[in-house]
Amino acid sequence: MISLEKTSSGLIVDANTRLISVILTAGSNTSTVAVDDSSDGSGNVLVTLSATAGTSRVFTIGHPGIKASSGLYATITGTSPKVYVVYR
Repeated sequence: MISLEKTSSGLIVDANTRLISVILTAGSNTSTVAVDDSSDGSGNVLVTLSATAGTSRVFTIGHPGIKASSGLYATITGTSPKVYVVYR
């Protein structure tokens, strides 16, 4: 498994993969993350999370994860959020 931290929107991985977990920690205001099956933010949304200022939200799915055939891309909003994505 691979874990990646993101603080702004962008590509997570550009390959066939499986999404295992997403953790969103909001910064100074409400933050959101949408992780989709694409390399550019145009694919089907797999997970969407929202957290109010200073809180966290966690999404975890067991083995084998959610299949993403085109890669994983995170669209992140808010001020100073942190997103952790685990995939394999």
